[in-house]
Amino acid sequence: MSVAFDGIGSLAVTFRCSGQVEAGTPVVLSDNKTVAAATAGKAPAGVALHQRGDYAAVQIQGYVKLPYTGTAPALGQQVLVADGSKGVKTAGSGETGRTCLVVRVDTEAGTVGLFL
Repeated sequence: MSVAFDGIGSLAVTFRCSGQVEAGTPVVLSDNKTVAAATAGKAPAGVALHQRGDYAAVQIQGYVKLPYTGTAPALGQQVLVADGSKGVKTAGSGETGRTCLVVRVDTEAGTVGLFL
């Protein structure tokens, strides 16, 4: 038997999109009802699912798997920020991030499984 979290508690909403966002990468709020690709040190609003024209579907709640940089996030409630490389990292001093429940860390693959 295996444990799988995919799809649990997922909530996706449509936002306007400023610029291009890549599916599976963190996005940030850039204006009213608008998201953009996440820049380093910013709290992710969610993860882009896909973009069509000037709109993007964004998962704002539920389980996601993302790449991480820097020290591997610890399991449990962690404050994460975008790393500027289409993933996340543990928030550093002076960075205001998003508290997420980290349930899986794969140091070999450099990925983290978390609930937004």
